[in-house]
Amino acid sequence: MRTEPNDEICGYEPVRGKPDWVRVSFRTRAPVDIPVSAWTDLSLKVGRPVNDTLYAAILYQANLATAIDVALRYLRFRPRTVHEVQRHLAAKQVPSGLIQPVVDHLMGLELLGDKTYASAFHEAKRETWSRAQIQWKLRQRGVSPEVARSVVDVEHAREQEYETALRLAEKRWRLLQQRPSTSQHGGTSRQKLAAYLQRRGFPATVVRQVVRNIAQETQSNHEPGFPDEVSVAWDEEMDVED
Repeated sequence: MRTEPNDEICGYEPVRGKPDWVRVSFRTRAPVDIPVSAWTDLSLKVGRPVNDTLYAAILYQANLATAIDVALRYLRFRPRTVHEVQRHLAAKQVPSGLIQPVVDHLMGLELLGDKTYASAFHEAKRETWSRAQIQWKLRQRGVSPEVARSVVDVEHAREQEYETALRLAEKRWRLLQQRPSTSQHGGTSRQKLAAYLQRRGFPATVVRQVVRNIAQETQSNHEPGFPDEVSVAWDEEMDVED
């Protein structure tokens, strides 16, 4: 059953501080602020009759635009996952029926998307974190396993991981050599270095390669820490599960 018009638009005016919005006035209802695009999309004009259905559509556009603004402010400082945006909107008491339309709108503008977020996150963390750490953090933030895996399981990410592990290991090795308890025991230092990399999520193949490269460099520079016989023995003892 059609709802008969029981009101009409009697005017509109700019909204202060919002150049892309207008305030729509009605004869009997309270004014509603909506984006100019909504005014055009709904074919609104002064004198147009307004029934309950049209008024509900106007309110929906107003609430949707407000919710989009909330999300855009949240995205202003850094990329977010879809899950983070959904959670933020809910915390801001955006009606549940508006949350997915907001997400769809932002994804359509390529302002939101887990793949975009995951790529940016990997780029920001790749020089200090292992691929496993990055993937785990992405999963914590609501990124699907498939998307999280897709940004770390590529050739350039694997190559970067070795460089990251080597840089962290070199820094850690210098610290270990400053400790009297380990500086005179090459095997102990090497095991501690391997354990440090493992705790940070680096795979066994990377750990072995990095630690052995540092051992070779240490020996070639005649630095204390890795006597030949200790290095050989440690190679035989090292047990890192792939």
